[in-house]
Amino acid sequence: MRRLWPAIGVWALALACGRPNPGFKLIETGDGGASEGQSSSLGSTDSGPVTSSPPTGTTVGTGTDGSDSVSGTASETGVSTSMAGMHQVIPASCTKDMQIDTFVPAAEDTFFINELGIGQCSFTGGAPDCRDLAAGESAALTLYLQADPLIIDERHGIYAVRFAEPTYEGLVITQEVVLGLEAAIRLFGPNENEPLIATLKAYRYAAEDTWIAGAGLEYNICNSPESSHRCRVCPLEDSPPEGACEVDWSQSQLDFTNTEIGYPYDQVLLPGTQINKVPGPDGVDFRIPLLAEDLPEMLSTGLMLMPATDLMPGILEIKALEWGDPKHFPGLWVRHCLPIWVLDN
Repeated sequence: MRRLWPAIGVWALALACGRPNPGFKLIETGDGGASEGQSSSLGSTDSGPVTSSPPTGTTVGTGTDGSDSVSGTASETGVSTSMAGMHQVIPASCTKDMQIDTFVPAAEDTFFINELGIGQCSFTGGAPDCRDLAAGESAALTLYLQADPLIIDERHGIYAVRFAEPTYEGLVITQEVVLGLEAAIRLFGPNENEPLIATLKAYRYAAEDTWIAGAGLEYNICNSPESSHRCRVCPLEDSPPEGACEVDWSQSQLDFTNTEIGYPYDQVLLPGTQINKVPGPDGVDFRIPLLAEDLPEMLSTGLMLMPATDLMPGILEIKALEWGDPKHFPGLWVRHCLPIWVLDN
């Protein structure tokens, strides 16, 4: 049975709680590397679209100040190779010419579907509730948002992504040695030769709200241990899809039957940011600058991307990891120092 939300905008709810992050902004970039001269943020704002993203382990860009010395205290993160009496570490600080940007593809992504006006999941025609479906193996889906006062609800889809631990040549890039951090998500339009126009917001999860994408396609019933828009852990396989969640999301609100209904997002991370770019064949590379201290959260729960204003289905598409093309993968760009050799203790 379709559950209808009260006429409270999800955006207002998201803004009302959570942890503020003043360093978190959404920007678009036209290159695969970082802006020159920035050591605390990678926020490039070049207007041209990116044509590719490097696969795992590739790096681009170093500083250009001409210095070749390393300064600061080394922070050991692991060993990539060995030399008699010595090992390599990534320093916590260094000069610009010793900095490098490493791209690490995401670990997992999925889509949480709230409602479709028509189609294989809907509040009409006896179809399953969209919020009870899993989409962990969907190669691509569109993001959309349609306010519908007739049903006192919002139809929307969410892109959810969790990131992988960043490494460089076998060394773990820990929070302590991160000089700049960005999430990168590739966006596509229906026509690669026409501007892609939309306004998006990024959201964080409530604390400890980890999730599993699972193996479902767009319209597969969500079963434990998968996650859906309604459940952090969906009902067991032999339970009705609309039954009680094995684990609820931390956030909830009352529906029109005075029943608490869960939803995944906690706090909006940034104001609506408009896309207005010609995507070309490789889409638009969207960057979300983060703080170094955001890294543990990005590895445990990740973030969500949603439209901030009404957006019809079919206008904006995200190709997930299952699409299989490394240059379209979502991931993290991490700025850090090149490894140095230090004496064994």
